[in-house]
Amino acid sequence: MTIDRCHDKILNVRTQTILTSNRLPPRLLDCQFANLSTCQFRQVVFFQNNYQPQKHLRLTIALKSFRAQQLKIGILVTGYPPEETVEEHEPYDIAFQSLLSGNDFTFESWACLDGVFPDSINDADGWLITGSKFGAYEKLPWIAPLEHFIRDAYSNDVPIVGICFGHQVMAKALGGTVEKYDKGWSVGRVEYTLEGHSEPVPLYAWHQDQVVSLPEEARVVGSTRFCPYAALAYGDKAYSIQPHPEFTEGYFAALFNARKNALPETAIEAATNSVKEGKPTNSAAIANTIAAFFKNSHSKRHS
Repeated sequence: MTIDRCHDKILNVRTQTILTSNRLPPRLLDCQFANLSTCQFRQVVFFQNNYQPQKHLRLTIALKSFRAQQLKIGILVTGYPPEETVEEHEPYDIAFQSLLSGNDFTFESWACLDGVFPDSINDADGWLITGSKFGAYEKLPWIAPLEHFIRDAYSNDVPIVGICFGHQVMAKALGGTVEKYDKGWSVGRVEYTLEGHSEPVPLYAWHQDQVVSLPEEARVVGSTRFCPYAALAYGDKAYSIQPHPEFTEGYFAALFNARKNALPETAIEAATNSVKEGKPTNSAAIANTIAAFFKNSHSKRHS
């Protein structure tokens, strides 16, 4: 990151802090400015032409202390977007970082579908498993290790969140069943009945596979008529949801254009009708649920 970009990041922090960074000392450049929260350093003032080492040292200590308090979310990447979408849209791990921004989380990603896994379930404070074009029941070399990782994290109370494929592979790893649904696809803007919400929550869906039998400890917290096990909670240990809160309107449109030829005509028609009026989705509701889950689970684990 260049000094100018660091400077922009600092100025975007919603605080009363005045930080001018044209002459930032090298050690300060190691800090992750993008992760500063809104009210941590209101009393710190850097003057461009009046740098004082002792003040810099105090700020460095404060920054390190603050970063130690942040939760680190490990993103287990199990799929890549179609090539047609990559120039204009974020990869899935970055999309989840955007979705969960503003929660004082830090992030690191591992490309599980390429055989890259964390060394330990404790390499992060919580784990998020992305969506994928693959099926949880497929005999791919990386799925069994992923299921083992899920069971290990779960048995040690390290919180896990799964989205779409992540929702399905978590259920399978913990004793449920996932199948290619014989009633077809759910694609487009879909309204979900979710626990804690008095009104249906609209989100983008894209799946044929479904969880068809539940793990013993899973509790249904979201559904549609087509997808009765659309969201599952496993106490304070895990949370998963079938639709895609990370999808933006623009990305869904790009994905639809790239992959609609693989869909049956009935799914294409249903998806087109679901979005033609341009009604918004409510990804923020799921972002809040996921963030609260990670924070509450971490707090209980360390209390």
